[in-house]
Amino acid sequence: METKTANILNKIISFGLIFIIGLIPLFFLPFTSEFYEFNKNILLLVVSGLLLVIWGLKMVLEKKVSFRRTLFDLPVLVIAGTFILSTIFASTNKLETLWIPGGTGTIIGLTILYFVMTNVIRDTQYVRRIIGGLTISAIILSLAAIYQFIGLGETLISANSFWAFLRLKSWTPAGGLLPLATFLVVIFSLELIQLIPFWRKDRFQSLPITHYPLSIIIVGGLGVTIWQLFTPKLILLPYSTSWAIAVEAFKNWRMFLFGVGPTNFLDAFSQFRPLSYNLGNLWAIRFGASGNYYLHLLTTVGILGLGAFLWLVGKIIKISSKFLISPGRASRRGQFSICNFFNSLSLPVSSL
Repeated sequence: METKTANILNKIISFGLIFIIGLIPLFFLPFTSEFYEFNKNILLLVVSGLLLVIWGLKMVLEKKVSFRRTLFDLPVLVIAGTFILSTIFASTNKLETLWIPGGTGTIIGLTILYFVMTNVIRDTQYVRRIIGGLTISAIILSLAAIYQFIGLGETLISANSFWAFLRLKSWTPAGGLLPLATFLVVIFSLELIQLIPFWRKDRFQSLPITHYPLSIIIVGGLGVTIWQLFTPKLILLPYSTSWAIAVEAFKNWRMFLFGVGPTNFLDAFSQFRPLSYNLGNLWAIRFGASGNYYLHLLTTVGILGLGAFLWLVGKIIKISSKFLISPGRASRRGQFSICNFFNSLSLPVSSL
């Protein structure tokens, strides 16, 4: 009975992961002061917390603690640790970092999802389903982007209705054109990687017939998104100003190690921006994020946070390049080798 219940909990966790990963890019609530990022973050925190509780309950029923180690565990833990340390030693409002998007709460939620996924999902079938959920989200977002771009939202929605925000050509459930473009680039890259086994074996005729129209939809959504990003030109904090703010924060040893706090970039911008910034065309704009993500990390979570992130990125690039270059890694049927890649990261399972 206990084994049967544990298996049910395992299925709940597996489908819960597919649900949350596929839903977050699409999720928004037009009933709050901020429709998108705040609600996505709360959804992440709630669902990841529930999955963690169910995972713990599953281990209790199985009467054993099993942990599947992977090559990315330590970098992921170090990143979460640096955000927590930055919150403790640098943040002026520590509770705020737990619920503001991109803060410590977001990192903790993603860390929980990572460890739940690597420890519960042992079947490559679920990996394919997770990728499929992300692909479906990308297709829906792409169709919405094309729909808005050609003006159907503006034509069909009344300007005086509650849904008037849907009239904007730049509207997207992703919460912005830049997050949408980033997400679609990642998913389209996964679509391209799927072709690697077929390139090696010259078996393009074996590709699923749905691959081509779905890829075209994603490319179309990405195209209209990039077009809108640069017409008018996307406004980001200039690199020189981003660098000046980061370097200025280094004058304090605590800021050098832990930054100004995971969600406190706006404070750093107000305090450390150079005088030359006020003489430029952007003098009236206040930025809540750096124009460069690495400099943003350097400013908010310090050299420790940036170092941990670079460690993870370097490890991903190193392992991915070795995996994709090796012809033996591809499956015999030419299926997407990321499932094999996922399993190849695992070290022997240790049970306590």
